[in-house]
Amino acid sequence: MVRYALPRFDLSRENDEAIVRSFLVSLEYFFKDFVEAPFNFADWVGQKNIGDLTNEMFQSAWEETSTSLHVALNFYDESQNEGTLYRKLESIGFTRYSLQAKANLLNTFSKKLGDFIDEFFPSEVPNTRIFSILYSPENVSYRSSMTFINILKDLLDYLNALLGSLAKIFEVIDIIKEFKELIEGSIKV
Repeated sequence: MVRYALPRFDLSRENDEAIVRSFLVSLEYFFKDFVEAPFNFADWVGQKNIGDLTNEMFQSAWEETSTSLHVALNFYDESQNEGTLYRKLESIGFTRYSLQAKANLLNTFSKKLGDFIDEFFPSEVPNTRIFSILYSPENVSYRSSMTFINILKDLLDYLNALLGSLAKIFEVIDIIKEFKELIEGSIKV
């Protein structure tokens, strides 16, 4: 069975800093799976004729974003090594119970999307084109398609809030937020 990554906080980690880092790492796997296989969003964008936006352009934007995500992780690790990370996370409400609440909400949104996909493909999730299949009236009912998009939008909206907070302490995260908004804008067109 094909597996796909969704953004999440790993609450089994030993401390708040490690929990937040697990979220940042999960973003790379989520966006990679979303842009490439198994969701193949970049291919879908290339087929939709959204202005001059091409599959290659979208793929390149993801590669730039991936680089920025690695830079953000390096800044994160440097702050942890310098002993300043916890205070930074605390200043944006990413510690203790506030972090637990945020993490549980994101994990719930991700679980909801995962449950929808797994329910839609009860025997086996396809290894490609999940987005095209679930967002196409030729493949699914309008109601199923809209349910998928609404669940995805809820997840992306909440990611926006989390990324906006983290960008206050690591500005490079704004690039990741902008890429997420490129995905949202592409869906709306």
